[in-house]
Amino acid sequence: MFEKTHANVNKLLQYYQIISNLSLDVVLGVYCGLLPLPLCFGVPIPLAWYVALPAGTWAIYLADHWLDMRQNAALNQPRHVFIKQYQTEIAVLILLLVGFCAYTLVSFLHLTFWITAMVLASCSLLYFVLSHLLVRSFQYYYNKELVVACIYATALYLPIGLQQNQWLPWVAYFALQLLLAYVNLLMVSIIEMPADYRSKQFSWVQLIGAKRATRFFHVLTIVALVSAVALAATNSFALQQLALVYGVMALLHWIVFRYQHALQANESYRKLCELIFWLPAIIWLLA
Repeated sequence: MFEKTHANVNKLLQYYQIISNLSLDVVLGVYCGLLPLPLCFGVPIPLAWYVALPAGTWAIYLADHWLDMRQNAALNQPRHVFIKQYQTEIAVLILLLVGFCAYTLVSFLHLTFWITAMVLASCSLLYFVLSHLLVRSFQYYYNKELVVACIYATALYLPIGLQQNQWLPWVAYFALQLLLAYVNLLMVSIIEMPADYRSKQFSWVQLIGAKRATRFFHVLTIVALVSAVALAATNSFALQQLALVYGVMALLHWIVFRYQHALQANESYRKLCELIFWLPAIIWLLA
């Protein structure tokens, strides 16, 4: 009985590893983050965005890892090894996703959708230029993780903000979402700094050092947690629930970082960090 259970768990982990290698857990996290926002802020989101956002997110993450793999053969994380093994198929998938997003854009005439799509396309293009096309030395002067966090939060909150009459609640929640995304990326960069050194992969954490980066992580986590509590105390109904979920997300990041050494096997810390971003869907499910 134990052996059968153990075998089933291993099989489940193998399937999830494929999902992680393809960044589908990230895509689902973006979708879960989007689902409660129309309910919380009382505004509709164009239906096309529910399809285009996951597709565009998937294309960006796959393209980023594909370019990383092409530029640095020393990368040996599971997702890079997987993409290297199936690089032709992944390239075709990226092209199909980009084509699908372009088709959705020209087929769906909605001002909010168009503005959001154009802003994100421009930001994503700038990200790829800064990360992959410019000289390597320039990359030491910009914070890749912060840029990704900004794009992530903008993708979720811009279609909401474009329809807001009162900007203060929206700005506060947008800033908190951005902060959570950055805390996530900063934490992973700290944990993976030794591996990045070995594979000659630069991250902003290397520039400031592990100790400063760790202190910075703790400060940002506390700021996120305090901000979430403050928003929960000053809002009501769905916005209060969203703030509480964001607070739990901040706390869970601290717990994962605290027990990072016990979560090294199969990059469990990374998988848990992605699962944390599924939590906002609880608000939508219970609505």
